[in-house]
Amino acid sequence: MAEATTPPEGEQKPSEGHAQRQLNLSAGATVAVAIAFLLLAMTVGPTATNTAETAADYAEEWWNTPLQLRHTMDLPMDTMRAQLPVNGTYDVLPYEEHFVEVDLPASEQDAGFPGPALMHVALWLPDVPEGTKIPVIMTIHPYYDFGGEGIAGADSAPNTVPDGGVGKWVYDTFVPHGYALAQASTFGTGESTHCQDVKGLGEQTGIQAVVDW
Repeated sequence: MAEATTPPEGEQKPSEGHAQRQLNLSAGATVAVAIAFLLLAMTVGPTATNTAETAADYAEEWWNTPLQLRHTMDLPMDTMRAQLPVNGTYDVLPYEEHFVEVDLPASEQDAGFPGPALMHVALWLPDVPEGTKIPVIMTIHPYYDFGGEGIAGADSAPNTVPDGGVGKWVYDTFVPHGYALAQASTFGTGESTHCQDVKGLGEQTGIQAVVDW
């Protein structure tokens, strides 16, 4: 009959070692969680204090208002689209019309239309001092008719009326802040000549010509 052996002093039975390892892991996890909460408190603390401030401190320079405080600002919330909280100061000049002649490659020439290929552009400028360089927001597409002959509102075709999709929003919101609005009709639509070439080389060339202009 085999004799029972006892482990040498200082050694543990396998079951005791497993239990000890579990205790060590539990203790380590507890310490890790405590450190994580400590770091989180250090990070969130100042932010929570800052959010207690009001946006009144930033009223004169609203664009400097931190993101976490913008919900406290008195912003216009009754419009169909977003708008800047401060109105622009520039008047808008009467619109101008321009015809940009496009140099098309031979493969895109329209044999049925002997005249030059022209892109029609309507342009609204802010009343700024002459020679001032201003940024331009431009829309280029064939869809300037948002009214349907009065069925759903005033007809906005051709592109000489700020359209109900994007143009009116840019006209109201950005032109008074010193931007220009340009609306161009793609080939074969509005008062642009040539033939319609949806997503084709001719249409791309016409759009690029207007952008360059």
